[in-house]
Amino acid sequence: MSFSPPVNVTTPSCPSVPDITSFLAGWTHAADSAITFLMIEATMGAAEFVMLLSLLFFSTRATRRKPIFTLNLITILLGLAQATNSLYAPIHAITHPLSTVSPGNLITTAALSGLVPAYVDLTLLLRLRAVFPRHHWPWVLGIPLLLNTGRLANAIVYTIQFARAVRGGVGIDMIGPFVNANRASFEVELALQIVADMYASGLFLSKFYGLPSLWPSTGSNLSRKLATLFWLSATSFVLPVLLSIAELITYFTRRYDAVAYIQQVNYHFTVISVVFATVWAFEETWQDERETWTRDRARKVKCLREEMGLDSAGLEGGTRRMTVRSVVFDICPQPESTVGTAF
Repeated sequence: MSFSPPVNVTTPSCPSVPDITSFLAGWTHAADSAITFLMIEATMGAAEFVMLLSLLFFSTRATRRKPIFTLNLITILLGLAQATNSLYAPIHAITHPLSTVSPGNLITTAALSGLVPAYVDLTLLLRLRAVFPRHHWPWVLGIPLLLNTGRLANAIVYTIQFARAVRGGVGIDMIGPFVNANRASFEVELALQIVADMYASGLFLSKFYGLPSLWPSTGSNLSRKLATLFWLSATSFVLPVLLSIAELITYFTRRYDAVAYIQQVNYHFTVISVVFATVWAFEETWQDERETWTRDRARKVKCLREEMGLDSAGLEGGTRRMTVRSVVFDICPQPESTVGTAF
């Protein structure tokens, strides 16, 4: 009886199971960042939606024909587009932690984050055009136009490089190293934004400081004008500059997640602030038109009462008080009914 030589039989090994602890740690970090982005984008998007409704509600037929209305409408729609697009990545990171984010979503986010702030600042220059005479426009608008044109060119170059990197395999987890490798574009954008906003804010506020109309004798007018000046300056210029400086300082600490948070807040706050003054002006116009409409209706009612023979006290023959409902039913009498009337 012979025995064949033993054959080495290898049992197929089980696939390697990733370390559950490291996986949970990575998912927890991603979830924390995603939840923060969700809070920022949802809150700012809701505020921009309210601003859109306010812009449309307080506008009139005349104001809707002005270029500033169209520019502000485009600005809010771009802000809502950024909020909607940015909500996809954190939701996807929480619900599908093992899959990658769509490259188109990342490219759209980078394009909107780079191009829209420069467009918004160009829209803000229309306020400088409104407060300075025509012969001052070349030197008043020349420097901001050059700075914002440089920002647009820098944003276009950065977006093209980012799109090539994403198509080459760079995912959302590699954005930090990519930004660090292209830090020159990021630093140029922040520096130009700070200089342009400070220049525009200084010129804008210089036209209002010391004006006699801002210091009237009546306290109510003073409070109203100072409050208007404060909100115009704070929302349109000062706070975006402070956020840009905070973003630049945080960037040098290499805390890229915090930089992304501040960048998104600055983005949406700039979009909201550019519409604030216009909405306030529309509210004044709407209120004036509403008061005009009310006075016109009051005159018509007064003429109607005089034609009906009603005196100023609202009595007819001293027998019945003429209320609004009684006047209506005198003009349009009720049909006969066996039940009777309730008035």
